Amino acid sequence: MADLTVVILAGGCGTRLRPVIGELPKVLAPIQDIPVIRYLHNWLNGSLQSVDSDILLSTGFLSGLVHEYEQKCGLGYKYIAEDCEWVH
Repeated sequence: MADLTVVILAGGCGTRLRPVIGELPKVLAPIQDIPVIRYLHNWLNGSLQSVDSDILLSTGFLSGLVHEYEQKCGLGYKYIAEDCEWVH
């Protein structure tokens, strides 16, 4: 078991950002063509170099896209997905 567990809350439906990012989870919203999750990952890696840690990614809206990105990039996160229905 890790000494520290970091939880990234990435489960909101993103209704306020919908006009800007469309059908994309907030954590995958691009900033200069780089998804927000990548910035978080880089910051956590730099901050937790000497700490035995687990990172838990808590997703909801379009969680499949987030998990697909995480696996493709090999970020090594554990995750939990909640059901989230977007209301128009």
